[in-house]
Amino acid sequence: EEAWQQPILLCGHPGAGTSTLATKLSARFDDSEILVIAAGAHDAAKTAALADDLEALDLPLAHAPDAAALHGVMAQAAGRKVIIDTACRSPLDRAQIQDFMKAAGAAGMLAISAEAAGAEAMGAAEAAAAIGITRMIVTGLDVARYLGAALSAADATKLSLVSASVTPHFGFGLRAFTPENLARRLMAAAHPERWRAAPL
Repeated sequence: EEAWQQPILLCGHPGAGTSTLATKLSARFDDSEILVIAAGAHDAAKTAALADDLEALDLPLAHAPDAAALHGVMAQAAGRKVIIDTACRSPLDRAQIQDFMKAAGAAGMLAISAEAAGAEAMGAAEAAAAIGITRMIVTGLDVARYLGAALSAADATKLSLVSASVTPHFGFGLRAFTPENLARRLMAAAHPERWRAAPL
């Protein structure tokens, strides 16, 4: 809830799942409460997929190719919560993300896939921390068994673990990353026969 005090800007490496996260975060609101914006040079197919997912929730998608356009779109927010899905690049385009955060008055939130290799996760976390991002969401916990790379990256850069995405479904499957939930997941990893049934 603290994160919702500002617009939320999602960023991460390609494949981290920012577009799915944007839909998950917006799923409990209607179009009078939430505005979703695709910012930057998004791949046309991914933008279409995000628009389709939002349409299933009766939510529109706004577009902002650059920071100036994003500033203009923000004027249409009219008190609504705002989620900004930035086009993902590897390595993270820190200058562009900073420009978008400034234009929208947004707080950045890094998405890291649980399947990311250690160097990839650490690189993304270091880049995010360097531009003032303080929160992380871990995605792909429906297919990944281990969390070492994401947890190590969060620890090294002091990023707060906010939530975890536990299903590819765009309408649900976002869980709070509480100490209890994390402990359950780590214990389940020690017992392969049970890990898929873990609550987180």
